[in-house]
Amino acid sequence: MIFRLALLSAVVSLAVLPLPAQQWRRMEVSRQLRDSGEHRVRVQYGAGNLTVTPAPGSLLYQMQLRYDEDSGEPVHFFDTTARKLTVGLDKQTMRLARSVRGNRGELRLALTNQAPIDLTLDLGAVKADLDLTGLKLSGLRLSSGATEMRVRVDSANAVTMDMLEIDVGAASLRMDGVANLNAARVRANVGVGELEMDFSGAWTRDVEATVDLALGHVRLRIPSDVGVRIEIDRFFSSFERDNFTKRGSAYFSRNWDDAKYHLEVKVNAALGSVEIDHR
Repeated sequence: MIFRLALLSAVVSLAVLPLPAQQWRRMEVSRQLRDSGEHRVRVQYGAGNLTVTPAPGSLLYQMQLRYDEDSGEPVHFFDTTARKLTVGLDKQTMRLARSVRGNRGELRLALTNQAPIDLTLDLGAVKADLDLTGLKLSGLRLSSGATEMRVRVDSANAVTMDMLEIDVGAASLRMDGVANLNAARVRANVGVGELEMDFSGAWTRDVEATVDLALGHVRLRIPSDVGVRIEIDRFFSSFERDNFTKRGSAYFSRNWDDAKYHLEVKVNAALGSVEIDHR
């Protein structure tokens, strides 16, 4: 009992300690596009609000960053030889005090739509709004922790993408216009979060998707004229299979044999749930 009282006293004392004042800084940088070759862009951001949009005119990128100098050091590096851009905050300097105080930081990033981009986003506790419409994306990787993210692609990608990769922990991610990314393969890893993918858009090829699901929820919205094949390896997960017919170890949509384009989905699920909207 004495130990418990001492521990409680220590926790209460810690909770009422005054927090250091936040020192907010602003940073704005941009660069003109000099080379139409493929560029690699990496965004790393631990907490705050993030927006990504197409850049105006002939800009390669434009970044506006509002940050607490006690929470992290700004990252802004462009390798002209490798055509590699890294922006955001240095994750190695993130501090626990930031998450205790809350974060009102903001990162606004605009990227060129005049050159192919291989885009990687490594995010933490971020509220993100990504408008990728018009970008020439040769690759896209989204990795997030406790993120609330909305991604939209309202027009067809002008270049082909080999792989769309998604890794969400306790995040909520919604993607609209997935077919517009022109990706041949989709790979998603979902922990305890939620993933909603709307495969609307311009279909130009068959797509293979792999979903690894732990405790979360996955919802796939698929146009009714696309043929769908679902193969699911599940333990205690649930799968709504209305409008599907089982053949061997897989479930097929009724239009599989006649459809022009097909989506093949392989789900490895534990305790999560999978919902397929193909109406």
